[in-house]
Amino acid sequence: MKMYSLIQKCIEKLGGFVWGLPTLFLIVITGIGMSRGNRFFQFRHFSHWMKNTIGTLVGKRETKSKSDIREISGFQAVCSALASTIGTGNISGVAMAIATGGPGAVFWMWVSALFGMMTSYSEIVLGMHYRTKDISGRWCGGPMYYLRDGLGKRKGMRYVGKILAVMFCIFCIFASFGMGNMTQVNSISKIIRSDYGVSSLYTGIFIACISSFIIFGGIKRIGAIMEKFVPAMSVFYIACTLMIFLMNFKSIPYVFTSIFKNAFSTRSILGGAGGLAIKQSISLGFKRGIFSNEAGLGSGVIMHASSDTKEPVIQGMWGIFSVFTDTIVICTLTAFVILSTTCRPVTISKGLENVSDNTTYVSVKDDVKGEIPLADTVANPIFVKSKKGEMLFKPSDTNYTYTNIMALKGLREDKNGNITTDKNVPVTRVVLEEVEGASLVAYAFGLKLGKWSEKLLSVSIILFAFSTVIGWSYYGEKAWEFLFGSSFSAIYKMLYIFCIVLGSVMSLKTVWEISDIFNGLMSVPNLIGLIGCSSVVFKITDEYVKRNIK
Repeated sequence: MKMYSLIQKCIEKLGGFVWGLPTLFLIVITGIGMSRGNRFFQFRHFSHWMKNTIGTLVGKRETKSKSDIREISGFQAVCSALASTIGTGNISGVAMAIATGGPGAVFWMWVSALFGMMTSYSEIVLGMHYRTKDISGRWCGGPMYYLRDGLGKRKGMRYVGKILAVMFCIFCIFASFGMGNMTQVNSISKIIRSDYGVSSLYTGIFIACISSFIIFGGIKRIGAIMEKFVPAMSVFYIACTLMIFLMNFKSIPYVFTSIFKNAFSTRSILGGAGGLAIKQSISLGFKRGIFSNEAGLGSGVIMHASSDTKEPVIQGMWGIFSVFTDTIVICTLTAFVILSTTCRPVTISKGLENVSDNTTYVSVKDDVKGEIPLADTVANPIFVKSKKGEMLFKPSDTNYTYTNIMALKGLREDKNGNITTDKNVPVTRVVLEEVEGASLVAYAFGLKLGKWSEKLLSVSIILFAFSTVIGWSYYGEKAWEFLFGSSFSAIYKMLYIFCIVLGSVMSLKTVWEISDIFNGLMSVPNLIGLIGCSSVVFKITDEYVKRNIK
């Protein structure tokens, strides 16, 4: 146990170092620089890139020629890339960001996305420009190629480019095991264990078997499956969140006030501890934003570069669309669902019994949701599964409404203090269990749409996470092949499948922290390559605008 605690502390320290101010500064500067250098393409030509992305789906789909039979279509590429980004980052990631960094973290996710659109666009343009064909005639591309063949061809940068390319591949491989694999499988196993009582280990073994069939089938099989999976999953999730958005329409002012207030809290800025909270909010916003949309990681470029699209800018616009859909639309709707459904402050005049300064838990008769003033602090809602449907609240030392949310389950003696029913009858045979990640969203769905929506959301999250596992297997495989050659790719695939089983039984917190570390490490060489090759992106974009946009 001591060794495990020591390892956890080391992971936390390393994560704090990797995601320190230098990394955040590099991400922001790159996003702003790419936006400015491309003349804020994402804003000025909004209608154009929407027309050439989502607009093309309502028109005629291109028929692939025999010469392109080895590649996947541009639409399949973006579906596969979206499959790797629309996952637990949109649901669990947003919930965890709000839980730890407060509602203000959502604002910083928006900031990372607005400038991250052009970071993603620039990555894809470079990936398409520097891609090459392998011995089997398939397109191969990614940051390792524009680091080696782009940055590395500049005067005095030959070895720097090669070293950064190798570093990127190493970090990408480990990130595929963490972000693309274990975090996703961990979420799947937790949901299935919670809803159906199936052992996490058995779930991991089952997912490993299914994944093996798809992963060993190659890029064509991955593209074909994701083309069918992703649109259906996205439409279902967006439709449900929009329904809750309309049902909670009156909560819009509170939600946005809460987000902006926590992002720029005067009290937080003035106070030392508050300043730390602001820093945590910014850091978590960027980390979860990047975890969700992958802008700056360079991972999605690997999939985009394998498409049969000829024009780099056209495929690059799909990168803008991906970030927009992933973070501005889906993550925002997720945040709204959580903030408006489970923590909206309401006036409570009835239902509280025996409230005093020493009250640890307070029983509420009605199905009340929101913050309840209690002594000098705020009481947070506790999700309760009981026959009478009582809603319990727990005092907290922070105004962040999702810190220490608990769920009551089972029939064990509670060692944390007495809990009473609405009739002040002590309840002594309960167990407290923390609600985290996707469970918060599932609870919100259940409150507004009924229990059926919780089950469907669980299935949706499982499919989202599974699609991410499949998509990231391709990223890691290509990074592995760049280092060791395609003849050794089977070794990577077997390691990847082993990590599926490992991720199903690991601690959620540890898995996320490891993923954050390799995400940060992977972004550094990629962002250096983007900055170093930025003039190429600007030139390609300018030429395209002159030819196609009047």
